[in-house]
Amino acid sequence: MIKHETVRLGQWAAARLATHGARAVAMGTVGLVASASVLWSSAQSAFNATTTNPNNSMSMGSVAISDNDSNVALFTASNLLPGNTATSCIVVTYSGSATGTVKLYTSSYNATDGAADGAVLGTWLKMLIQVGTGTCGAPVGLTDITAATPGDTMATVSGKTTFANGYGTGWTSAASGNTRVFRFTYTVDASTPQTAMGDGITTNFVWEAQNN
Repeated sequence: MIKHETVRLGQWAAARLATHGARAVAMGTVGLVASASVLWSSAQSAFNATTTNPNNSMSMGSVAISDNDSNVALFTASNLLPGNTATSCIVVTYSGSATGTVKLYTSSYNATDGAADGAVLGTWLKMLIQVGTGTCGAPVGLTDITAATPGDTMATVSGKTTFANGYGTGWTSAASGNTRVFRFTYTVDASTPQTAMGDGITTNFVWEAQNN
C-alpha cells in the first residue's frame, strides 16, 4: 500500500513539473516575442531622410580699371607762354565684376621754381577736366569735374591725392565694360608774370575705382 502511494505521488510530481515546464516555455516565448517587438521598434526609430543642395562656391568680386594711353603722357608741353592752351583726351574702361565708383586724383606732383622766387607755375597753369561718354573723337555729354573754364589751378588739382578727396567723376555705378571719356584742357593764365620763366610741373593722373 505504501508502495502504491509512492508511485502516485511520483506521478503527481512529474505532472506538476511538466505543467511548470510548459508555463516556463510559454513565458519564455512571450519574452522572446516582447524582445523582438522592442528590437523592431528600435530599428524603426533609426529611419531617416536627407536632401542636399550641391556644388556651392564663393569667390571674391573685383574692381579693375584701365585706360587707352599706352603709357603715353596726356601732355608733354615745353616752352609754354602766357595764354597758351591745349586739349588732350583719354578713354577709361572699367572691368570689375562688382559695381564701383570711380574718382580722379594726382600723384607724384612736383613743381620746380626756375627763378627761385617762391612763385611756381601751378599758380598760373589752369586745368579743365571734363567727363562724358562716346569716344575722344566724338565725346557725348561732357560735364565739368573741375571748376568751369578755364578750370582749377594746378596748385588746387595737386591737392587731390587720394580717393577720399579726389574729384568725383559722376561715375558711381561703374559696371564691367563701361567706358568714360575724360578731356583735359590746360590754359596758361595770360597774366602769368615773368618770374614764372623756367618753372615746370610734372604729375600723374590717377583713376581709382572702389566697389560700392
